Amino acid sequence: MDDPGLRALLERLPVSWWEADEQGRVKERGGGAFADLPTAQRFLDHARQELSAQGDAPQGGHPLVQFDGRTFHVRWPQDGCRGWTRGIAMETGAQPAGGRPYAAFADFADFAPAAAFLRDRDGRYLWANHAYAHLYGTTPERVVGSRIEDLDTPSDAAQFRALDQEILRRGKPVRHHLRYHRSDGSTGQAAGHRFPVQENGRTCVAGIYVDITDHVRATSQRQEAEENLRALRDYSGLPCALLSVGGRIEQAGTAAAALSGHACPTSSAAVRTPCSPPRPTSAPCAAPGKG
Repeated sequence: MDDPGLRALLERLPVSWWEADEQGRVKERGGGAFADLPTAQRFLDHARQELSAQGDAPQGGHPLVQFDGRTFHVRWPQDGCRGWTRGIAMETGAQPAGGRPYAAFADFADFAPAAAFLRDRDGRYLWANHAYAHLYGTTPERVVGSRIEDLDTPSDAAQFRALDQEILRRGKPVRHHLRYHRSDGSTGQAAGHRFPVQENGRTCVAGIYVDITDHVRATSQRQEAEENLRALRDYSGLPCALLSVGGRIEQAGTAAAALSGHACPTSSAAVRTPCSPPRPTSAPCAAPGKG
């Protein structure tokens, strides 16, 4: 398709055109029906298989092809071309120009640092952003068209499918905090939202998550350090105290309290340092022969 104006027009319509080699590998494609080359290739492979099974010859008629819950009319050029090297498929009942309700979400999240995806109810990826693909050490183009089980361990896949079904059943957004296995085998944690979206008359599941593994690890390490400091303060016998930025004692162990002249641990703001000596209770006597 050499006309740039026609190419631009078809990008706004629910159609898919392709040019392929003799082996059926798509070399050029366009139209607004599919978001990427892998999906267009899957459609062509599926259409060839389905129509071959039906016995429909590609030279005549406008046969129907079912693909990912959508229906397409398939046409071939009238210039003597035969086979599947060139063709165009038009989705029936689709709305042109803006027919994808998730497009704004996808445009916004494509390069966001948070991992985002869109899956159909069968667990097949319709879209994923770069951050999501990075979690699996791959690219968005390789994620699209695959299923949950193609990327995740069996236990993680079962968990994610259950979450998808919960969204489809409730029809409302749900916030999740989940654990998953990274591509290097380590365990990660993520927090985010999963929500239903309408895509070509189908209810699908979208999600956007932030990896909180490092945050959770840092919080756990801080809590452990605080527990160790409390144990050191309360049971070591060493004079330990926690000072504020202004130099006031916030917490003090028994030994520190005794050193500062207090009978028991204190958080009194009147003591400036843990080593302040106790003030004398009476004035010193005058020296003999003076005054």
